[in-house]
Amino acid sequence: MRVVPTKNLKKSILGLTLAVLSVVIAGRSYQILSEKDDLERYPPPGELIEVNGHLMHINCLGSGSPTVILEQGLGTGGTATLWQDLHEQTSRITRVCAYDRAGVGYSEPVDIPTRSSNVATNLHELLKNYGIEDNLVLVGWSRGGAHVREFQKRFPKLVSGMVLVDSVHELQYQAVPPAPVPPPSSSALYQVAQFLQPLGLLRITGLVDAQIQGFPIPEQEKPRARALYNMSHTVSTLLNETSGANMDSEEAQAPSSLGNLPLVVITQGEPVILPQGLPPAYTLEYFQELRRVWNELQGELARLSTNSKQVIASESGHANMHSKQPELLVGAISDVVFAIRNDEDLNIF
Repeated sequence: MRVVPTKNLKKSILGLTLAVLSVVIAGRSYQILSEKDDLERYPPPGELIEVNGHLMHINCLGSGSPTVILEQGLGTGGTATLWQDLHEQTSRITRVCAYDRAGVGYSEPVDIPTRSSNVATNLHELLKNYGIEDNLVLVGWSRGGAHVREFQKRFPKLVSGMVLVDSVHELQYQAVPPAPVPPPSSSALYQVAQFLQPLGLLRITGLVDAQIQGFPIPEQEKPRARALYNMSHTVSTLLNETSGANMDSEEAQAPSSLGNLPLVVITQGEPVILPQGLPPAYTLEYFQELRRVWNELQGELARLSTNSKQVIASESGHANMHSKQPELLVGAISDVVFAIRNDEDLNIF
């Protein structure tokens, strides 16, 4: 028997549909106006350059050669907040450029996984369009380390030196001990959040603002960070970055030799602690073993070049090195720059 909807039911469905549409339209309008207001208050400090059909943000300070390029880690909110102090200090030595990958910070998003191959190609095009084509010192933090090694692999003649800041290793997931139990996953939450963010719901609830409070960035830069992380495409970009990292890991090969390229590897060294909120199967011994393997992988990265040195950041962890011991990063960059200028080996510094 066919059930025919009553007039009241039809009205209820229509009313509910209109209510949902009203919320969506209101939320989207609020988000668009808020983004416009944020960009007026916190405009990009650098320039927007067209790269393969979308705009990318690059900010160069200082003068001289070689040119230092700062490559941030996975999912960070843009060079304007994360690298500000390091950027300014390094600019006293030479020209230094910080840029935002597609969808990060002030750069326009692209809806593809952020693989190192794409990052290297886009960076090459960005630098060419900006007028920088050779004698580069690449500085890569965390996942950014894989990106700069891929760039050097593709464009070796353009790269004169490198600094790896607690960089990932291409084969790290094959090397680290398996997790005692599957770690908590937030994948489903991010999948939902990418649809809620363009509607302004993450902005309204203050979820992003709460996360920013714990970021290792200067207090005066946190309002800018809130503005950038509340952009409509932030969660989608984070998912693209994570997807790209996973895809690269599945196809990973050992990192390529860097010959005698001047190379400094900076490695976290603060004492290992047991993070809170994890299942009991995660023990201090497990995290100590993770650190031991990590240190071995960092040593392998240092041995990629015959002209390298490794520095241990004894007071810093993976995420806060640039804020807790910035002098180590500035010193490492300075050593590489002067080794290139004077055509000398790093071991004299």
